[in-house]
Amino acid sequence: MPLRSIRRGRTRRAVIDNGDFERYWRYFTELDHLHTHAVRYQGQLALAA
Repeated sequence: MPLRSIRRGRTRRAVIDNGDFERYWRYFTELDHLHTHAVRYQGQLALAA
């Protein structure tokens, strides 16, 4: 098992045990959106008025 997967699992368990899962999940999904969407299309979309 890769070390990265082990760290992610430990982080999730710690966050759940601490009661901070909602805040962690919000952060994770915002970061994922930024990584997969916002950065990819930055500067390519024109704003419509």
